[in-house]
This record gives sequence, structure tokens and C-alpha cells, in this order.
Amino acid sequence: MDFNTQETKNYAIPVVNRTHPPVVLTGSFTPNNGIIPAGTVLAKDAAGTYVAYVPGAADTTGVPVCVNVNEVDTATASAGLVLRHGMVNQDHITPNDATTISALADLTIYSA
Repeated sequence: MDFNTQETKNYAIPVVNRTHPPVVLTGSFTPNNGIIPAGTVLAKDAAGTYVAYVPGAADTTGVPVCVNVNEVDTATASAGLVLRHGMVNQDHITPNDATTISALADLTIYSA
């Protein structure tokens, strides 16, 4: 499986480790929420759109669900590519602490 299209060619390679077939989907991001860098671990807000994961938050933003593949400027874009299954390069995700890595592994997003 090769998802390395022109759209993801220059951005996905540092984040996504393609030694394990990735599942990359298009997801909706919360508008006007700043720039979400590639490699950011994502959660969903109360409205069900993607936001940066906040470790320890008591609401839904404290539950990681996927990893952002490309930088998304939420002032100008409402959608972006997210990794829902596969392998990430641990050095290229944020946060990359042991708790987050374990939570991602529970979602079948593994790190190398």
C-alpha cells in the first residue's frame, strides 16, 4: 500500500514510518484554532473535530485518537490528513512521552 501521493510526499515521510501499512484519512479540524504542526497527536473536542491532544485534560481533548500527518492552518483549512493506524517515527510526534506512546499503541498507532 503506497499512500505517498504528491499531496503527502513532502510532509508525511518524517511522521509516518511506512514499514507498516498506514491508514490515513481526511479529518475535520476545529476552525480558527491556530497552526497544528505535522506530528501533533490529536484528540477530538466536544464538537467532534480534531484539536491538539492535551495530556491530562479532563475533557475529550485529553484522549488521543490519531496523529496529524501534514501541517494544518485552521485559519484557512478545515480538513487535513490524519494517521488512524500504522507506524510513526517517534522523534517526529508531539508529545512523545511514554504515556502518549502507550495510548497510541492501544489505538494501533505504533512508534519506531
